[in-house]
Amino acid sequence: MKRWNTTLAACALGLALAGPAPAQPGAAACRDDVARLCADAPEGRRGVASCLKAHRDELSPACRTRVDARAEKRRRMQRAREACQEDVRELCGEIDSARDRMACLRSHGDALSPACREALP
Repeated sequence: MKRWNTTLAACALGLALAGPAPAQPGAAACRDDVARLCADAPEGRRGVASCLKAHRDELSPACRTRVDARAEKRRRMQRAREACQEDVRELCGEIDSARDRMACLRSHGDALSPACREALP
């Protein structure tokens, strides 16, 4: 179970708000806000994401929309983690990668608990 929590947390972190790297889709929406408000934020996704969240009311509309969408994705992943804990243990317990576990859960569609089925992104 700890491995599931760790892999899902890593997956959720991967969904967390990304920095202004041009290669990432949507990153341009926050590029100016990051430069203006978060130039001194700790490096990495968490530092920038925390800064943008702290300055939410000062963000441009496009960046605020992106920040809010990422927050909603994190909430959905948390709900899925909670709703699918038992399903993962029973159906996919030996799978290490978060991506493979998600594929495993989806492949067991009819065998999933109703709560897990509903919570999957």
